[in-house]
Amino acid sequence: MEKTEGVAWKNHLYCDANGDFSAKLNTWETELLETELAKSDVVGWLRNLPGRDWALCIPYELAGIMPFYPDFVIMRKSGEGLLVDILEPHDDQRTDTWAKAKGLAASADDHGAQFGRLIIARKKGAQWQRADVNNRATREKARRMGSSSDLESLFG
Repeated sequence: MEKTEGVAWKNHLYCDANGDFSAKLNTWETELLETELAKSDVVGWLRNLPGRDWALCIPYELAGIMPFYPDFVIMRKSGEGLLVDILEPHDDQRTDTWAKAKGLAASADDHGAQFGRLIIARKKGAQWQRADVNNRATREKARRMGSSSDLESLFG
């Protein structure tokens, strides 16, 4: 049973009897999630909680192999089926952002066909920038990164 603190959100895969999922999100997560959930093709979502037995974990390398739990999994209608997107709002002032983007890109090499978008997002001023590493050209940029100073190339 999850804690019932924060805002009650709709359309989460693990909702209560009222159809709500309570989550305390930071301002970045809230803003990006609200933008995604407002899209007409979104049918559901998951707050990817680290360490849960059902959580999606992407390995990345930064002083050893580390676990990365992207914040959100978004399900969208696509024709007769569904697409599953990964959505990670991340402050690029953190030293691990470039390594997580690179890890997500490596995962896309093996599993990208099973997903729609694989997005690392950041906020610059009032604007969101998104890098979809399921896009081959963006994935190539991510592969070339070796430090935080290379992160700008991913969004440029």
